Amino acid sequence: MHPKESRLRYNNSHLVNKASVFESLSFDSPATIKQVAGSTRLSTPTVTKALSHLQEIGLVTEKGRKDQPKGRKPTLFGLSEGYYWLGIDLEIPDLRIAVYDLAKRLIKSKKDFVCVDEQDGDVERYLPGSVIDKVKGFLQAQDISVSSILGEGVGVPGMVSEGTFKPFSRLKNPPSIPLKEPLEKKLDIPTVIGNDVDLELLAELDRRSLLEEPGVVAVYLAARPSKATHNSVRIGGSVFHDGTILQGAMGSANEFGHTSVSRGDHGELKCNCGNPKCLETYVNQKISGAPAGRLPEEVVEVLTDKLKDLIFLYNPSLLIVDLLAFPQLSSPVLEGINQFIELRHGHLDFDGPEVVTPGDSEMACARGACIKSFQNMAVNPEKYPILSQDS
Repeated sequence: MHPKESRLRYNNSHLVNKASVFESLSFDSPATIKQVAGSTRLSTPTVTKALSHLQEIGLVTEKGRKDQPKGRKPTLFGLSEGYYWLGIDLEIPDLRIAVYDLAKRLIKSKKDFVCVDEQDGDVERYLPGSVIDKVKGFLQAQDISVSSILGEGVGVPGMVSEGTFKPFSRLKNPPSIPLKEPLEKKLDIPTVIGNDVDLELLAELDRRSLLEEPGVVAVYLAARPSKATHNSVRIGGSVFHDGTILQGAMGSANEFGHTSVSRGDHGELKCNCGNPKCLETYVNQKISGAPAGRLPEEVVEVLTDKLKDLIFLYNPSLLIVDLLAFPQLSSPVLEGINQFIELRHGHLDFDGPEVVTPGDSEMACARGACIKSFQNMAVNPEKYPILSQDS
């Protein structure tokens, strides 16, 4: 083996070890060297070396000694303060920016919006530039240095592929909008892009400590309000199976809001998805014609029916129903689904999924974006300069 190749393999292995130790402490902290070695399956000398370097670059610090009845009390290690993850929810036109500490606890956040309707002809340039300006302004206002951000994740609507996205439900005939490259170039922060509802599901599973659990099948349906420019509802979905988000070949799997509804008149509203009978269009048509403060019974029925379909399609162990757009509908929809699950169990002897609502739907995408960046560091540590930093 050529000496240069040998050094490269050693450096990559050292990066992976540091990332593994950092990941272990992110899930379970504080912890001893022995505990970290057990969770990472690395040798004690390897963990000791990785911890030493993580301490030198400021990501890990000592957290006292572990109490035990006999023998020497081992040192506890935990995550340091002063470094952050950046999460961005680019819902279009709504925008949320949030900073989380290394344990993924919310530190600061801001609600904003980006107006793209007047910039449709140059959206590939305008939208990334607008996001960059707003992120810079947010960090400056919070007195947070860009150098203290380990990584950032961005949640976007529509199809996601290799750092670009197509928000087909937001813009008419949208181009592939580059986001990863311009953000990394202007902010100098490692960046990952993900579908917004996929990231919301990641956040909820992390909150329930299910991301690492084997055999989990989770289905998430979200109906969110969008009021920055006009009163409307966005409907999306996501599926998690045995540790992985199902994304499809084109990065647009589980767009439940654009599946068909074969009932009634969809009216004059049209969706850019290409399906004239999509669920999102049907719901928006019904609420636009309803008296103020009242929601048609058809909305309850169509959402309940769609959830029944998803139970048959995926046979999930967990069904998460996020009706932030219709909080008054949560009880009747959940009641209808639980009745259906009981009926199905009686007829087919199938155990139904646990049906829940999310813990923090408003900030879930931004937090999920941070989780995705954290996961990316564990898989691609070479893309995060701080891990290569000399002590």
